[in-house]
Amino acid sequence: MFSSMLKTRQRRILLILISLVILSTFVGNSVALARPDKYQSHWFSGYQSRGAALGTLPAVNGGIPGLSGFRFNFKGGDHHFGSLVSTFDSPGVVGCCSGSWYTKLSDYNSDDAYWYDIRWQELPPGITYGSGGESVKMDGQEHWITIGHNYTLFTRPVLTGFKISGDGRSDSHLERISILLVGEARPGYGYPEPIMARVRLGGGGADKSVRISYALVPTRNLSMYGYDIKGTSSNGNERTGTLSAGNPVLLGFDLRFKNGAHHVDRVGVEVWPFNWRVTFEDHNHDDPYEYAIYYDNVAQWE
Repeated sequence: MFSSMLKTRQRRILLILISLVILSTFVGNSVALARPDKYQSHWFSGYQSRGAALGTLPAVNGGIPGLSGFRFNFKGGDHHFGSLVSTFDSPGVVGCCSGSWYTKLSDYNSDDAYWYDIRWQELPPGITYGSGGESVKMDGQEHWITIGHNYTLFTRPVLTGFKISGDGRSDSHLERISILLVGEARPGYGYPEPIMARVRLGGGGADKSVRISYALVPTRNLSMYGYDIKGTSSNGNERTGTLSAGNPVLLGFDLRFKNGAHHVDRVGVEVWPFNWRVTFEDHNHDDPYEYAIYYDNVAQWE
């Protein structure tokens, strides 16, 4: 009888242990995306008949994720360049508010349809955000603009969005479009460190208003210097490749036609887990261009 009771108790203990294992496995899978070393990343894709496309984000740390990519394609051929926007903020106000995304490609009158992708990468909690900008000439030259100051030691800015727009009355061809962020705060380097954006816009025409938003991420969650991918598309085709980064976020990008200014049909720079893609084309997709992607990887730190 004692032996029978012992076996019954052993069965109950075994069943309890099996149940706990199953439960822990289920709970672990259900919250995996919320773990600090499993940051979320995703994208929004769609078709917009005219003007801006916008929507809401899922809950992420701090409410504003990093920008990891944008890609546009005018429907029905190419157009002059009026505005290009990809940001995780309230409509038209880069650096304003959390919980939304906003994107746009247009010539000056904003009446043309396009397809879009906008990619996001979750950032660690406790992030400081900011934005700034100024008017930039379409002369292809290097313009350094101060968009903020870094008062948080051992942090570095990453992109959360940008807005490049004209006056609504004129547009231009496009030869070059480039943004790169710098501004790591370190002891002995002139603290507080200015947060600078190197901007190059080429193609002629009226000046553009450029506004850039950023997040200050702890350097312990990033690599030492960031990474870059550079190359040339000799025939104007899209370029793709692989990354070693599982949580990439953009620090900047550079696209330049090698044979002068053109209309715009497709334009995009994207990084996502272990992959990248760039495109820069007018309607016939045969113009060579140079590209650079500047990015970093968001990582867990113990």
